[in-house]
Order: sequence, then C-alpha cells, then structure tokens
Amino acid sequence: MSCYFSGNMVMKLAVAIFVVTLLMIILSKIKIVKILGSIVVIVISAFVYMIPHGMSGLHNEMGKPFGFCKMDTMLCRVHHTFEIATGIAVVIGILMVFSLISTFLKKED
Repeated sequence: MSCYFSGNMVMKLAVAIFVVTLLMIILSKIKIVKILGSIVVIVISAFVYMIPHGMSGLHNEMGKPFGFCKMDTMLCRVHHTFEIATGIAVVIGILMVFSLISTFLKKED
C-alpha cells in the first residue's frame, strides 16, 4: 500500500508544481516571483524524486514511510509509473535551474 500513498503524494506535488509555474507565467514581469518560484519548483521536484524511493523521511496518514511496495505485480511497478514521474520531475528541476540562471544573468532594463 505504500506505493498507493506515494502515488497520491506525487500527484499532490504535481498540482503544486502546476500552480507555482502558472503563477510564474502570470507574474513573469516580477523578478523575485521568478526566482522564488524556480526555487520552490526545484525543491518540489526533488521531493517527487525522493518520495517513491523512500528517501524523503515523510510518512503517510497510517504512519508508514512513503516508497515502493515490494510486489512486482502491482500496476505502479509493471507500468514503471514512478520511474516516469521521477524522470519528468528531474527534467522540470533541470529546466528550473536553467530558468534561475537565466533570470540572474538577464540585465535589468
């Protein structure tokens, strides 16, 4: 069952990433929003990577740590759901690092 709770947490974090990036797009003229938004998305992306692998130290509502279940027949393991979500989170994190660098290097008008 830990993979079920991990999947729920990853989906909640995906919504948080979506909301933060939407705010970054809407308020793109404000430099501090872009900087703080990029940092927040990088941290959330790191959690998306760590949660399925059991490295976050977080526990679900039942007190069990987030992570993979050990059954190879579960759909999340068969379809490589967490590997795909982790890959997407890593790409988003890398893009936000580049966004952060370009924000710092961009000259003020």
